[in-house]
Formats: sequence, C-alpha cells, structure tokens
Amino acid sequence: MSESLRTAPAAVGLWSLWLICAPAFAQDPDRSLSAFKRIYSEVKEMGARPGSDFIQWEFFIGAPDDDDTNKTISVIIFIQTVGGIETMKVQVTYMERMPENPKVKLAKQTKSIQMTVVPEGIRADSSDFDEDELPRLAEDILKSVRDKKRLLGIIKSGPA
Repeated sequence: MSESLRTAPAAVGLWSLWLICAPAFAQDPDRSLSAFKRIYSEVKEMGARPGSDFIQWEFFIGAPDDDDTNKTISVIIFIQTVGGIETMKVQVTYMERMPENPKVKLAKQTKSIQMTVVPEGIRADSSDFDEDELPRLAEDILKSVRDKKRLLGIIKSGPA
C-alpha cells in the first residue's frame, strides 16, 4: 500500500475535526452587532447636547486609567435620525505620539462603521474594519463608554 493511501484516513479524520471545530473559532458577526447595539443604547442614554438634534460623544481607548491624554485611540459616536431612520456612525482614529514631543499625538489612520437601527437590533451598512477586528473593538468601545458615563456620574459603578 502506498504511503498516501495509509495516511488518507488520518487526513480525513483531521479534515472532519476541522469542519466540526472551525465554526467555533470563526468570528461571530452577530456578537459584534450585539455589542454595537449595547453601545448604541448606552450612548443614546447620554443624550444630545443642549441645542443639538443629534447625539455626538467622543471616547478614548488605551491606557487603563481615567486620563484620556494617555490613550491613543479616539472614538467618535454620532447618532442621528433623518427621515424616520436612525443611524449610528462610529469613527475610530488611531493616533501615534510624536517622537520629539510624546504629549502630542497625530492621527495615523481613521476607520469607520455606519449602522442603521432596525426593529430587530442594528445593521451594519458599511465598514472599513475587517470582520476579525470588530468583536474586540466593540468590547473596548463599550468599556470606554461606560467609563466615561461613570466619570460623568451618569452611572455609579459596575462592570464595563
């Protein structure tokens, strides 16, 4: 019997195992959308600024402290209703510190995701992000939103 015929059962076994396990390792887009729905709810609760008919807040991701100047990712969330359709845009700017003055940060890259609020939750209409970036990004944004709400006294405490 040839070598390839002897190893075929093992290859088929590994292939079968991969088919069973692969979905568990794949990113779940519903999980990301669920997190963005929570982000939407949290930011919507913060409300519009006086005189505005839209909601816009800025959040920062980075160092694990309350000082936003130590963070290198800026997130702007914009919620607006036009023609009865509510949308949320999340713009993420990745910044890098200037070598000659670390207190100064310049925008290195900006990406955004545009979503529409629908009866069943939220729908992503367009995105500059890779699918595998979204779960972690959504978790980081949600934590940042809850941290800011805690600092502003909108929520008292609790897990981010």
